[in-house]
Amino acid sequence: MAGWQNQIAKITSQPNGSVYCYDTTSVGYIFNSRLTYSKGAMVLHMLRWIIGDTAFFKGMRNYLTNTALTYNYACFG
Repeated sequence: MAGWQNQIAKITSQPNGSVYCYDTTSVGYIFNSRLTYSKGAMVLHMLRWIIGDTAFFKGMRNYLTNTALTYNYACFG
């Protein structure tokens, strides 16, 4: 199985796998490898596949250099 297929299998191995952290008092949930790291990375990869490399990397550069977002988070709204 390819590396990305292993990641998808790991991410979807259990139900209720939102990347949104509902319980910020649980260190185990915040730093859960399956949800926080693997799924977060897969969400970014999917975004990159959808919008293409040029737009993705331009957006990442803009996010990293925007002082309004420094030590913050980006959201759509």
